[in-house]
Amino acid sequence: MNAFPYVVPPHDGNGCTVEFGMDLRDYFAAKAMQAMIAHPNSDAGKPVSVYANNAYIIADAMMEARK
Repeated sequence: MNAFPYVVPPHDGNGCTVEFGMDLRDYFAAKAMQAMIAHPNSDAGKPVSVYANNAYIIADAMMEARK
């Protein structure tokens, strides 16, 4: 599932469409990371990878909540 999908109609006659856009999980992670950086807490001073890992943990929880 994409966050900002757009579909390209088939050009080869086989009926397949191609969907482009940012993956929804990545979109959620980006929003989570933005919030963490804007409001640092105990992660301050830790490697940026800590923010990235935590952002995807939050994104995964958000994806699960959508089910």
